[in-house]
Amino acid sequence: MERRAIVGALLLVGLGVALGATVFRTDIARAAGLAKAQPVEEQNLDGNGNIRVHEQGTASVQGTVSAVPAAPGQPWSQYSGVVVGLGSNLLLAGPRATIVLTSLAASVTPGDLAYISLIVQYVPDSATDCSAASGGSIVYALNNVSGPVAASWPTPLVMTAPAGQKACLFGAAGGTGGSSGGIADVNATGFYG
Repeated sequence: MERRAIVGALLLVGLGVALGATVFRTDIARAAGLAKAQPVEEQNLDGNGNIRVHEQGTASVQGTVSAVPAAPGQPWSQYSGVVVGLGSNLLLAGPRATIVLTSLAASVTPGDLAYISLIVQYVPDSATDCSAASGGSIVYALNNVSGPVAASWPTPLVMTAPAGQKACLFGAAGGTGGSSGGIADVNATGFYG
């Protein structure tokens, strides 16, 4: 048995030597540093010895080039509390042609549950406040909020009013599970577009 192991090992070493000397000789020579690099000389040179290229001269760039996005021109932030289940809405932003929401934080009185929603409604383009806002829809909602919750969006929520109107963003807190009378605190942040 010992003799078979020795013969097997010798065959394996012999096979390695044969492959190294034939099939893998270039790779082994490069790894050992025995193969010399072949010098190459570029043939497509100009009169100064530089490599010729098709594009020459100075590149022309037109317009404004900016690598850093500009900060929003008109940021807004609103913090307010609303009574859960009363059916009242609190104004968060507006009236503006475009309202952009980037983050929202909300919390509810301990022991209460609330359905917190963000509602966009519209006023005529000539309006200076949101007291006559109507129509619109829920743009974001959180159901069964019982403690602090936060949401932020890598791509902000953008609410654009139809032509001839301005948008108003409201927050509301409806009671769920029989909860009412507690306070829902809402903090919204964004910018006007």
